[in-house]
Amino acid sequence: MGGFNRDDWDNTPLGVLYKKHIHQDGKTHDEAWRLAGQEADIILKKVIKSDKRNFETKEDDQIRKYKWV
Repeated sequence: MGGFNRDDWDNTPLGVLYKKHIHQDGKTHDEAWRLAGQEADIILKKVIKSDKRNFETKEDDQIRKYKWV
């Protein structure tokens, strides 16, 4: 979710989470970026857990990867 496009989240769900932390919570850029990523992770895990399909997951170099099987 970060990487080379970390600063270009405009018009994306991550942008909404990021801006919430900047404008409502008064966080710095780095804090808002980290918190938006954490929230997105929580949302993704809830969606995957509630989905009837099966997913494989693995962590590779601190990156969690999901595969629909």
